[in-house]
Amino acid sequence: MNLTPDWDLWNIDGDAITQLRKWGGAHGNSNWLNLAEKIDQSLNSKTIDTLKAFIPDSPFPAKSLVNALLGLVQLGIVRHLVRFIRSR
Repeated sequence: MNLTPDWDLWNIDGDAITQLRKWGGAHGNSNWLNLAEKIDQSLNSKTIDTLKAFIPDSPFPAKSLVNALLGLVQLGIVRHLVRFIRSR
């Protein structure tokens, strides 16, 4: 039994991509975009900065770990927003 997909069958033509872009343009105000914007606003709020101030950084570097994880989340959100803006 072969569990790997046959990638040769996955041919995406230009028409499919054009249709996806048209759909994205017509439905650009998606729930995902709204969610991404709300998460980005929340991560940039003063409340998050205040909460991060209470996280200790010793003996375990928890504050550094939290900052790194929040940075990755923000990178994902910004990447999504930039991709959405460029598609318009």
